[in-house]
Amino acid sequence: MESYTADQVIRMLGVNPRTLHKWMIALQIEFEIPGFDERLRRLTQEQVDQLAHYSGRVVQPLSSERELRVMMVQLRKENELLRSQLGDALRRLEEVNLRLVALDRGSDQGDDKPRVLRVSSIEPREHVVQGLPIGLVSLNGFCEAHQLTVNTIKGAIKRGELACHRGSWRVGSTLVGYALDEQEQAAILEKYT
Repeated sequence: MESYTADQVIRMLGVNPRTLHKWMIALQIEFEIPGFDERLRRLTQEQVDQLAHYSGRVVQPLSSERELRVMMVQLRKENELLRSQLGDALRRLEEVNLRLVALDRGSDQGDDKPRVLRVSSIEPREHVVQGLPIGLVSLNGFCEAHQLTVNTIKGAIKRGELACHRGSWRVGSTLVGYALDEQEQAAILEKYT
């Protein structure tokens, strides 16, 4: 009859060692120890099936360590590729966003209120781009440099009185959510200084 080590049973049932131990106590199951070596303790297939039935879990087949390593390498490569593609797509999205804002401003000659294209409505917050796009500065840094209150400016942005770029950029250890181009900076200075 086939038998398994505790580590194998843990993987087959998808549980942690403490949970396995609790179930074994509840079912009064003990490891079989062939010979006198405690390190060789094992559970039979029948005992594993009892544990699975007790827990309502399905016994997963064991993959060999080699198969698992190969699968991990493949998944890591796919992960790197997808992250690279995502980064490229987000950079392209930001470029398109900047062009749309510029075109939108050019077509609103009679309208004093700039329109805001919010990248955050398109881009999930967990996708963070490294560094700000060229020509943008963080709202917090701008406000600090010009001794303006960040919350006042954000309030005006939310009311549609001022425009800004929204997104998720990492600058050093800081996460930036609001950024300003030159026109947006000038509009803030005109309004608040």
